Amino acid sequence: MFRALVFSTLLALSAPLALAQGAVRGLSHDFIQWTGPLAQTAAEDRNHFRTFMMGYIHSGGVSFSLDKAPLAGFDVNFTDSKDSPRIHAITPIFAPAEDTITVGKQIGTPDGKKARVVGRNGYVVTGVALNHTGSSYAGMQVRFSKLLPDGTCDLADSYASPVIGAEGGNLLEAKPLPFCGVHASPENPAILDGISFLVRQELVRDKAPDLVPKAPAIGGASPMVPAPPPAAPPPSPQIVVVQSESPVLDPRIAGIVQDSVQRLVLVKGANGVGSGFV
Repeated sequence: MFRALVFSTLLALSAPLALAQGAVRGLSHDFIQWTGPLAQTAAEDRNHFRTFMMGYIHSGGVSFSLDKAPLAGFDVNFTDSKDSPRIHAITPIFAPAEDTITVGKQIGTPDGKKARVVGRNGYVVTGVALNHTGSSYAGMQVRFSKLLPDGTCDLADSYASPVIGAEGGNLLEAKPLPFCGVHASPENPAILDGISFLVRQELVRDKAPDLVPKAPAIGGASPMVPAPPPAAPPPSPQIVVVQSESPVLDPRIAGIVQDSVQRLVLVKGANGVGSGFV
């Protein structure tokens, strides 16, 4: 019989602030399309950007958010096995107001144990480390940071949750901004296959414009700077014809030349026909 586990605030506060960032196994091909750390969700989504996705990107995806509310944490279904730990489902939990949380829609299947990982009052999710084995999620850990009045977070005032499942993984973040939802792929919420986290576009453009998604540079040129125009081809070579008057010859020399021309005749000899002066 599985027992539901709830990680209390005190337990979360006692956890070391050490989110693993080493492995990139399971990271999607977003890094080929975007400079990072954020990417576009869909062309029609004018409200959110998303982190790079851990897992697999399918042809479709679905976003889970609650207006402008930041993420307060998650409900996590998992199998805590030493040999093959696995995350089966995550459910986003939002903080629409102080001292208020709202549970969102589950992504995945409610198998195994259940743990609630929620930050203390005034702290929201600014990072999630996901351990992806290449075929499934083996573990996760959450970073909570103090939410500031301007919508950003004080990363110096942060702490990490206990690790659920396997340690390690790749840290997804958009510092200094909080996450405001989850983007899952494919569109079927019963399948936990590809996961990324949403950030408000308005907040990114206003408070962290350097995080606005950009296509990677091609050939070393910056995507923000237009390429210089191609150099003009070299001019085609021109041939200049210079006409000059015929030289005037001394009459005596002209006579000698005329006489030589007249004496140039064909001569038939023993070895054939040739030419010569006679």
